Amino acid sequence: MSNDYADRPASARTGTEDADLELFKTGLRVQNGELLRVNKNGGIAMRLPLSSIESVEFLSQFDPFCLVFICVGLGLGAVGYLVSESNLLTSFLYAGSIMLVGFGSLGMVMRVIRVQSPTGIIRIQCNDLIDEGEGFVCSLQQLIGKGARGREGPAT
Repeated sequence: MSNDYADRPASARTGTEDADLELFKTGLRVQNGELLRVNKNGGIAMRLPLSSIESVEFLSQFDPFCLVFICVGLGLGAVGYLVSESNLLTSFLYAGSIMLVGFGSLGMVMRVIRVQSPTGIIRIQCNDLIDEGEGFVCSLQQLIGKGARGREGPAT
């Protein structure tokens, strides 16, 4: 099988029959000794040889975009409490406030796969389940460790 993915049709590029590891929703795949990021059309968006990867981590980070929903929700609640004189409008404002603050609170944590290579640090948002992301990173660390031991030569 050729490593030239550009010559392959999109339907063949999306096939995973020869992938060693894969996170489907995130679009990460380990295939033929490379870490690949596949876009939604099946094209290769990132390609790193496993031998060039220094470290891989699965992180949970605060997502600052959730503050937009929380602040708008608190603002709607404040308008309903301080300004609104209509009971119907106040109840709609409170309901909207509760929903926005709830959605913002649910989205506070962002899962990220952090890949460090000689060219820099790449942060990839993980859209798969937490245990799948952690398992992918753990398996990838083992593959990288095997490659590092192979490059260093046998232990004496």
